[in-house]
Amino acid sequence: MSVFFAQALSQKDYARAIVNLIGFKGDFDLCLDRSNWKFGKKNINYLVLSWRISKKISIPLMFVELDKAGNSNTQERMDLLKAFDEVFGFSRIKSLMADREFIGKKWFQMLEKSKIPYFIRVKENMLLPWGKMPIKAERLFHHLREGESRLIEKEMYGGAVYFAGTRSKAGDLAIVMTNQDLKVKKILDQYLKRWSIEELF
Repeated sequence: MSVFFAQALSQKDYARAIVNLIGFKGDFDLCLDRSNWKFGKKNINYLVLSWRISKKISIPLMFVELDKAGNSNTQERMDLLKAFDEVFGFSRIKSLMADREFIGKKWFQMLEKSKIPYFIRVKENMLLPWGKMPIKAERLFHHLREGESRLIEKEMYGGAVYFAGTRSKAGDLAIVMTNQDLKVKKILDQYLKRWSIEELF
């Protein structure tokens, strides 16, 4: 259905029509991610902003085909969010979840300035303020054992940000960054809702 509407309507009208058909008037839990595959020799690479309905249901609202393989850039991400703003308004974003691709100073400054609540996993080598010299994020969480978690607060990108870290059963370290002052479990649980966009893809 979404492909049909996307072809028949402009993208903004498509997004508006989907939400109006459902009759939704609340705030949105959004997920941002890319889906990349090949058709013959052609790379098909979509940057998608989806509306999370449930664990297994996510509806694409805004999307753009990137004329390249690989990651999106900051401007492409910002343009996608601005398209959402023009239709629904940033004030209707309840949360934005994204994975480690979606980082960068300009990007986080835009989210902070627009007052968008975000929950984004960051890379272990992300540099954080620490006295006179920055420190890699992993240094603050490397001691965690399986199932343990820790919350760190920093002043960055024009406001207070929080880093929730935990270690999985497989031994992997996960660090989630947010601008929301919440308990560590609440931050990590909110980020896990991102999985609905993987179900979409």
